[in-house]
Amino acid sequence: ADYTVKFIPLIALRFVLYKQRKWHFFLLDFCYFENLLLLAYIWLFPQSKELFLINFALCNGPLAWAVIAFRNSLVFHSLDKITSAYVRR
Repeated sequence: ADYTVKFIPLIALRFVLYKQRKWHFFLLDFCYFENLLLLAYIWLFPQSKELFLINFALCNGPLAWAVIAFRNSLVFHSLDKITSAYVRR
């Protein structure tokens, strides 16, 4: 529940800000897809072992390397960096 409470407002705010800058197509990135898949596991299919394994592999594989490759940093005064770090955690 904690994840959902933080994820939904952060992504909603990011959508509004990115839409204003005409960057909204960046929200079709793999990281956002994986986060939606994780929400589906948490709220819709919590008993699915297959979905758990898929989420585990995706979070510890491509998303873990994305933190290193894109040099995500935890800068508390930057909403954009906080959201990026949260999405790729």
